[in-house]
Amino acid sequence: MISFLLFLISLMVTLYLNFLLLLLLCRIPKNNAITFRIDFRPISLCTFYYKLISKILMIRITILLHKLISPLQIGFVKGRAINDNILLPQEFCHDLDVKVRGCNMIVKHDVAKAYDNIDWNFLYDIIKLFGLINFINSIKVCIENPCYCIIVNNKTTGFFKASHGLR
Repeated sequence: MISFLLFLISLMVTLYLNFLLLLLLCRIPKNNAITFRIDFRPISLCTFYYKLISKILMIRITILLHKLISPLQIGFVKGRAINDNILLPQEFCHDLDVKVRGCNMIVKHDVAKAYDNIDWNFLYDIIKLFGLINFINSIKVCIENPCYCIIVNNKTTGFFKASHGLR
């Protein structure tokens, strides 16, 4: 299994395969009232090789997830409900009605697109601290090597590399 994965990853490193793996970004409106850029949602289409390699990497990391993710981190983990993170702030708001000395305050912090705002090298370094150096190198190949192209009005742009904010 490991040799098969290494074989596939070595194929992806070649320049030929990088240009063959074209990712198309299409814009589809989230709702009928299109007024802002955020009303659009990018959709990507990738080739079989990326789907296969990402599936293999996902299966391998699932074995370690219980060691890597704290029980307090709830979202996007199988068997945990994101509703638990919603109920806790509601309980805090309910407890604010209690008459106490001084003022009460709640601050809502929007963490939208946190993935896009964190430096990729920081994420790579954190995963390396867990001892997953080969795994993170495989992830880096999948994220950083392919070339992308955007189609607007049935016309393609030139190829470009992935950068911050592009998934």
